Amino acid sequence: MIYTRFLSSHLPEPEQAVARWAKELAAGGLLLLEEVDSISTEVAAFDEHLKIASEVLAQYGSELFVGARLATSRWSDVTRWGQFTDIKDIKKEMFQCLEIQFENWLNS
Repeated sequence: MIYTRFLSSHLPEPEQAVARWAKELAAGGLLLLEEVDSISTEVAAFDEHLKIASEVLAQYGSELFVGARLATSRWSDVTRWGQFTDIKDIKKEMFQCLEIQFENWLNS
């Protein structure tokens, strides 16, 4: 199993990295990528943080919200090892927790 969490957004060519990781899997192995399509918030400071993070990543040829890009990429050489599954149910809850943590950090 290979698992990454918010790693692909830091790579200038994430599709190539995913293809390489998939080739390293043993038969029946799992490649789990946790990335986001977008984040929306009503917290101004968190929204500003997201804008700054996105700009910094863009300077290095990367993108913060790489999830949609990876989900729509053609994976003809990768899919022979398995299938891609989109897990959207946890995304909203996960970012609500992150938003609460950010608010607590600001208020401490």
